[in-house]
Amino acid sequence: MKSSYDRESNGRRAYLEELLNYVYHTTNINYENNENVGCVSKGKSIFGSCKFETRKSMGHFCERFRELFEYSLLNDEFEFTPPWGKDKKLRTDAILINIEKYLTRIGVDFSEYFGIKINREKWRWVLYEAMILYLLPAIFFVEYKDRYNDNYEYDDIYLQIQAAVMGIQSLIGREFYFIYRDNKITKVYDSCFKNKNFNYKLPLEISSMEPPRIITWDNTSVKIYCDYEEDYYTEKEEQQKKLLDDFIRVDELKEKTTEISVIPDNKSAFIVYISSMSYEPKNNLTNDIEYYTYIDDSDEEKLIKQYETNTQLKDDIKKNAKKDISAMFKAKENDYYREIANNIEGALERISKIDMLIFIKKGINISKYKEVLGYFSPEADKIVDFYKKKYGEEPCRLMVKDKLIELISNFSNQLEAKSEQLTDKYKTLLDDHWRDMHKKNVIDKYLSSATSLSSSLKKVHPELIPFERLKNIVQEYCDML
Repeated sequence: MKSSYDRESNGRRAYLEELLNYVYHTTNINYENNENVGCVSKGKSIFGSCKFETRKSMGHFCERFRELFEYSLLNDEFEFTPPWGKDKKLRTDAILINIEKYLTRIGVDFSEYFGIKINREKWRWVLYEAMILYLLPAIFFVEYKDRYNDNYEYDDIYLQIQAAVMGIQSLIGREFYFIYRDNKITKVYDSCFKNKNFNYKLPLEISSMEPPRIITWDNTSVKIYCDYEEDYYTEKEEQQKKLLDDFIRVDELKEKTTEISVIPDNKSAFIVYISSMSYEPKNNLTNDIEYYTYIDDSDEEKLIKQYETNTQLKDDIKKNAKKDISAMFKAKENDYYREIANNIEGALERISKIDMLIFIKKGINISKYKEVLGYFSPEADKIVDFYKKKYGEEPCRLMVKDKLIELISNFSNQLEAKSEQLTDKYKTLLDDHWRDMHKKNVIDKYLSSATSLSSSLKKVHPELIPFERLKNIVQEYCDML
């Protein structure tokens, strides 16, 4: 793995100085862990005091910086004004963004998560772990063979930093499901407590309720980049659960989300969607439920008398949950599947506009590729202009065609896999007139204009086979309606 920029020095102090300047906009920052001093920018800074002379002193300063990152990342009371400039006060959210920027600078790739909303509380813990488990140890760690050296300040730690980058990338990959999954959870609120502030939530899976499972649908897209680069499970003996086990204490005013928005300095990522029609997965139904309720836990003894076991309490809560979740499904399920159908119609409408000549005929003006890509992305001009300038016209044409084929293939795969399930839902939930109109829209907007490919054409242009495959899949989908 190679860093995305050239460095003047790979020494320990140089990396530490760069990290502090990125995150706090200065190296003149101090943190004292006592009641009187929080985080100050005057006096003897930690960085100024930090000596890389002995392993013992380095361990001491590594711990000082760990405390600083803990305070600024995990404590929302953190507030700091950098000196010698017009910077505004830095608070925790700014520190999160600045750390993302620095991790990007040294090689961590966030592009896969571009634009995704995530749980702020969980994300800041991930960045905190990235700092204390990987980056700070990389800066301060001394190999055993070098333990008798007297000065480590100018050690070349490029390889340690790259190992830390790989560790942080793996950390984010491991944790991302748990960070992101909140966006794929449907929140339901206990109707018995309309005037209460809900103080607990109970995660539920839809299979534990009577409503049927949701047929999930991905908003098909591809990413286009323009370059401006084993867990172990130990079985534990089952213990008797406490009364409020599995319930999560919540304060809704503090349930925030943040966005991973950082892209590597030399990259621009454009998300190209198959359809512009209304469908946004995170705003719809899911198979995972968080049920918000109110539990009066002010008198624990009284609560224990009312519910002797955790199971009794959960069963009581689930009775209300079952009723509320059923009501939610009755209100929202029809619209959920209508929106999926709209998404399919929108995708086929766009695909039907593609001029097949761009795949068959040579020398077509590059503006035509902008036009066709423009059916799917408002950034088409930027993408094509960049590829043309960097690679030339013919490679640009090939790259645009490849992305269109990838987008159509991904859509085809999903439609093929879920046609039967979706059409069964349509028949169960939606009336005959709606299904007839949907079928008519699909046929009129796509099947009537889709071109059948001759055997000779497929031999010369095998890249067109996905178009024929999609036509067959759509025909089967219509036949099931």
